[in-house]
Amino acid sequence: MKKSCFDVAASCLCTKIRKAARAITSHYDDALKPCGLRSTQFTLLIAASLSSEHSISELADQLGMDRTTLSRNIKPLVRDGFVTLSNDHPGRTVVVALTPKGRRALDRALPMWQDAQRRLTRRFGVIDTQELDARLDRLASVGAQRRLR
Repeated sequence: MKKSCFDVAASCLCTKIRKAARAITSHYDDALKPCGLRSTQFTLLIAASLSSEHSISELADQLGMDRTTLSRNIKPLVRDGFVTLSNDHPGRTVVVALTPKGRRALDRALPMWQDAQRRLTRRFGVIDTQELDARLDRLASVGAQRRLR
């Protein structure tokens, strides 16, 4: 039993990815702190900015999140006036739209994110960063398939 636990601790992709994600999230959160956004909020604002309107379902799919988690994470952005939610679109339940205030917050945060991205890329290496980016996209694609065999 103990040997199996050591094997899991040493090789579990889920554990390693979550550990790395916490470290990287902390790096970006620290960089974005002066503008009052967390990296998760910044990501949602970026996604909302890529189209004039997204349904919650479309946004969740785009971000690889479930709707419940997205709804919970978007509430502070609605509260702070960065995005609006409306349900007056035919065939869509709830639509997310970036507000002018959200656009200004994003404009302030973007240089902070760019600096954090540059620092991380410099420390990790350009080639390693590019390879990791491609592999994470591939891993996310594989992981998105509900039943891995």
